[in-house]
Amino acid sequence: MKTDQVASMPLADLVGGCAAGDARALHRLYDVLAPHFFGIALRIVGDARIAEDVLHDTFVQIWRQSDKFDRRKGTARGWMVSLLRYRAIAERGRRPGGEASAPSAKAFQATSGATVPPDAEERERVLRLNRCLGDLPEKPRRCIALAFLNGLPHDRIASDLVAPVATVKIWIRQGVMRLKECSNFHGQ
Repeated sequence: MKTDQVASMPLADLVGGCAAGDARALHRLYDVLAPHFFGIALRIVGDARIAEDVLHDTFVQIWRQSDKFDRRKGTARGWMVSLLRYRAIAERGRRPGGEASAPSAKAFQATSGATVPPDAEERERVLRLNRCLGDLPEKPRRCIALAFLNGLPHDRIASDLVAPVATVKIWIRQGVMRLKECSNFHGQ
């Protein structure tokens, strides 16, 4: 396969390329996703050096486990982000005092240059998601941030927000549904 063909492949096809042993597919995934993934890891672990290690280890895991990705169960991006998040949360848990602080409202404003993907389409998707996050009510937005960006479990979020766990789960579920609706609406 030619390099320009690899460059234009959808993420799921690139993961499939990794499963077939195509190192160019892994390099393309890294080029497209590393800046955004680094931002996610940094938010979770709170240290740039550790975030770089998490990023590296995640791409090694993507390479090694790409044959386990199943398109029927979700998107390639979702699968890879879950690998990243679990690795970052595990790394944070290994360190003494490994709790990430709750993100401020500013965390949902325009993403910094370090986390904006270079690809124009991906950059627009991130900016659209940020706009949609900004439209959410405060509590669902905070719950989503604590769960997805900081990797906190529901019971810890409930404790931090002084709310029942069931309420936190509802806020997260409703917030995610609103984000999907908003990002799909803006994406058309």
